[in-house]
Amino acid sequence: MLLSSAVLANAAHNPAVNTAGAGSEVFLGSNRSDSSGTVHLWFKFRQPPGSYRIKYSLVAAGDASIPPVLTTLEVRRCMPGEVAPSPDACVACAAGSYSLHPANSSCDACPPGAACPGGSAISPLPGHWHSAATSSQVHR
Repeated sequence: MLLSSAVLANAAHNPAVNTAGAGSEVFLGSNRSDSSGTVHLWFKFRQPPGSYRIKYSLVAAGDASIPPVLTTLEVRRCMPGEVAPSPDACVACAAGSYSLHPANSSCDACPPGAACPGGSAISPLPGHWHSAATSSQVHR
């Protein structure tokens, strides 16, 4: 028997989540089962940080009734070394840049007198120093 699947998300249970359409179901993707009846699902979930309820629904051909499966997904906030170019994405800073403030929309250029391998790391070059790993001020 071939099954079709639908993946729906509902953020209604978390009123702190400020998203367009919160409280309504959002279609995330679909797939078909293979000849053995195994359903393979791949989907990308891009939402602002928060808690989301995911409902997997399978619709069988004929009269078969399959109850939906519910699970919860926690979308984390951006971390130091990442920036948020949009409310639903975190991007790691590349070599030559850094971020100590995850809410920024872009990475900062490496300060003079330092090397920045990417992320949140700022490594003073020989003859330079900084007072803390979380300081972007590099001194000679």
